[in-house]
Amino acid sequence: MSVDNDLVTKHLRRPFSARERGWAEVGLGVSVGLLTWLEYNEPSTRPFTGRWGWLKEFMYSHLGANGVAIGFGLIGLMLTLWGAYEVATSRRNEGSKLR
Repeated sequence: MSVDNDLVTKHLRRPFSARERGWAEVGLGVSVGLLTWLEYNEPSTRPFTGRWGWLKEFMYSHLGANGVAIGFGLIGLMLTLWGAYEVATSRRNEGSKLR
């Protein structure tokens, strides 16, 4: 059964603007920040298993017992700042696009 919705297909065919990408990155950064808070309050313990176990092991061995929380915090901060930068520059450059 196929549903043909022109509004959805038109929206998904156009690429995301810099502003939309920026807000998505801000949202992802905030989500990683919540993961950081959870990891800080209830830290993971060794042995780390799963697909990303090697990354958790690396952060734990290099940054200490709260290394996983520190690593996630840095990633979340980077995503949030990068997204905020994209949103700010897209607003500034909106009028300067050539058509």
